[in-house]
Amino acid sequence: MARAFLFARADVASTVIAEAAAHLAAARLSFESTDALLLTTNERLAFGEDLAAAEAQLRDARYEVATATREASIPAPASATAEQIRTATLTLTNWKLVSADAIEVLHQTLTDAVGSVTTAVEKWTAEQNRRAAERAAHELAAQLAAERAAAEAAAQVAAQNAATESTAGVAGQKMEAEAQAEADSSAQAQSAEAAPASPAAPAPASQAGAGYTEYVWTTGFQHELDACKGSVDMTASFGKPVIGEHWSCGGRSFPTTEGSIVTVTGVLSGTFRVGPVVAVLNQRTNTTNDVPSGYDLLYQTCVGGDNSRMSFTALQRIG
Repeated sequence: MARAFLFARADVASTVIAEAAAHLAAARLSFESTDALLLTTNERLAFGEDLAAAEAQLRDARYEVATATREASIPAPASATAEQIRTATLTLTNWKLVSADAIEVLHQTLTDAVGSVTTAVEKWTAEQNRRAAERAAHELAAQLAAERAAAEAAAQVAAQNAATESTAGVAGQKMEAEAQAEADSSAQAQSAEAAPASPAAPAPASQAGAGYTEYVWTTGFQHELDACKGSVDMTASFGKPVIGEHWSCGGRSFPTTEGSIVTVTGVLSGTFRVGPVVAVLNQRTNTTNDVPSGYDLLYQTCVGGDNSRMSFTALQRIG
């Protein structure tokens, strides 16, 4: 009975360990994702320590289950005395296996660690939204100021035109009064020629809609992308004009509406019009040869943070 009971306890412990191992694997994927780059140094260090501690705990728990199963599978010898059987029975009954409470602590620790990544992403997203709103407010203020300046300039031109027309009218009347009766028609013609023509008011300048600015901070590839400082010029690696950044480092903010205007600054500069997504590739199965050619520039990011779905958006240079 003690052997059978230990076998049953070992089965339960194995199930608990398997569930914890699945949770540990999911937590490690979160730790290795690009989103985890948004953690502070201390947060990332604490996350790594939590993973290491969980791995050690599960390793010890598996060893206990394996040892207990081996002991439970060995029956008492036929020559064993009652005292020996009693001692062996107590040993099997008192065998210590990992408890559900201990594993629950492990689950909570991993949940909290993964939650720190989620919180970091939420903070980063909120900051990007704040910056976008601030940038939009500045652009709107500049547009309104330009419109006011254009209206004031138009008003000044209109006032100057009115003053010129008034002066010309007075001069014409004076010339007409001084002219001889027989030269009325000639004087009127001369007055008309002397009056300056009214200049046409300039048409108000059109205001371009607010665009999106993409900062290319350096050239390189994976190491520079992971720095999360802006876009990276990866033309040398792809053999085609490509810039890109991680989804969590700005890719989610890049405009996807065709016709949107993007101003590129930094080591690569220019003004571009957003075109369609011309390719969605898998970095595990596709190569740089699968990246389409013939575009002024391509913008690459991992869709939704999934590095198995790399999108390439066409950009047409317009300035």
